[in-house]
Amino acid sequence: MTTDPSQSSSVSIMRALIIAALLLGIAVVLKVLPPEYLNPELARRLLGVMIGVVVIIYANRVPKALSPLIRMRCDPAGEQAVRRFTGWSLAVGGAAFAIVWMFAPLRHANSLSGGLLCAAVMIVIVRIVLGMARESHA
Repeated sequence: MTTDPSQSSSVSIMRALIIAALLLGIAVVLKVLPPEYLNPELARRLLGVMIGVVVIIYANRVPKALSPLIRMRCDPAGEQAVRRFTGWSLAVGGAAFAIVWMFAPLRHANSLSGGLLCAAVMIVIVRIVLGMARESHA
C-alpha cells in the first residue's frame, strides 16, 4: 500500500490512536487479571510477544507506506532496496524480540529482546549511512 496524497492524515492518526488504545487496553487487562486466571509470568510474556508482533507489522509496512518513489529525486531502485532492507531487518528484529519473550528465561528476556531489536535498528542505521556516503562520493 503506497501513501495516497488524497488520504487524510487524520485517518492515519485515528488508526494509530486505535492501535495504541488496543495495546494499552490489553496491557491493563493482563496486569489486573488475578493470578488464578492468568499467571503474571505468562502476562509479561504475552506483552513481550505482542510488542514483537507490532514491530513486525510496522516493519512490513516500511517499504510500502513511505512517500512514493516517483516524487523523490533519487534512484528509485536504490531507494526501494534500502526500504526493503529496512523492512526485513526490522521484521527479523521484531520476530527475534517475540521469540525471546516466548522462550528465554524471564529474568533475561527484557535485556536480550531489547538488545536484539537494537541490533536490528543499528544495522539499518549503518546501511543508511553507508548508502549516503556512497551517494556523496558519486
